[in-house]
Amino acid sequence: MVGTITAGKSPDAMAITPNGNYVYVDNYGSGTVSVINALLNKVSTTIPIPSSSGPTGIVITSDGSTAFVLADRIFVISTATNQILKTIPSAPSSRTGVPSFWNGLGVTPDGTQLYVSNFNGTVSIINVATGQIENTLKVGYNAFAVAISPDGKSAYVKAVADEGPFYLTKIDVASQTIELPQFGAGLYNYGISALVVSPDSQTVYVAEAENSVLALNADTGNQEFRVRLSSQPQLGGLQVSPSGKSLYVVENSANAVATINTPRGTQVGTLVTVGNGPDSVVISGRWLYVLNTNPGTRRNRGSVSIIHITH
Repeated sequence: MVGTITAGKSPDAMAITPNGNYVYVDNYGSGTVSVINALLNKVSTTIPIPSSSGPTGIVITSDGSTAFVLADRIFVISTATNQILKTIPSAPSSRTGVPSFWNGLGVTPDGTQLYVSNFNGTVSIINVATGQIENTLKVGYNAFAVAISPDGKSAYVKAVADEGPFYLTKIDVASQTIELPQFGAGLYNYGISALVVSPDSQTVYVAEAENSVLALNADTGNQEFRVRLSSQPQLGGLQVSPSGKSLYVVENSANAVATINTPRGTQVGTLVTVGNGPDSVVISGRWLYVLNTNPGTRRNRGSVSIIHITH
């Protein structure tokens, strides 16, 4: 491990600019976003998020110009100035009367659409230019993760019923319609949101149960492999290398990151021990950034571990 950078209280998610220069960390407990200068390995800016609830998700457009932060509404931030440009309000749930947006957020490669998974089992498709919800699709129960394929053709949403199996829904981005309603399924996994698509858009990787990772064919949903990682429960985030040959898996309870060889579908070892309660993970070039939530520590300040990798 190369180093560790202190973030805010109870961090929840992070994203990295395409050029690898800045890592954005949303801090649920602080109600802020920490902007880390990856060239200097230090926090350069802290952005207050004026929300009734702390931020729980963040994505950055493929051109690196805009960050979207999910809280009680969506905050649109310019990465050039780190200023909030506007907000997009959430739609109330008809059943509870509270905002339906939850913690799954994805942006299409062209930056024109946001996909937001909702606790009430729907996905909101938002026009970024207008801030309006263009479509709402029913995907199941407790939808909590979104991944959009790098080619921009498909969106995948992870949902789970109480004590039941999780399943994915595949959505055609161009028509905004459900293409496959039961796209792969796996064992109940306590709301683990880890979901990522390979760089060639051919494989979907998803955390399953307590300690397994599934690789699913992106067209058919057929299982390509299943890897059981640690005997300890609770996986965190997933991230695949730019080459597509390595999948990095956060082992939350083991405070470590494991590596899977994707062509072989086998674990090749535990990469390194990181901080306490690791969750999200992002990659830029030869650098892996792991977000440590540090639960139960003094003031619950999180951190980001920096690891040099070969892939």
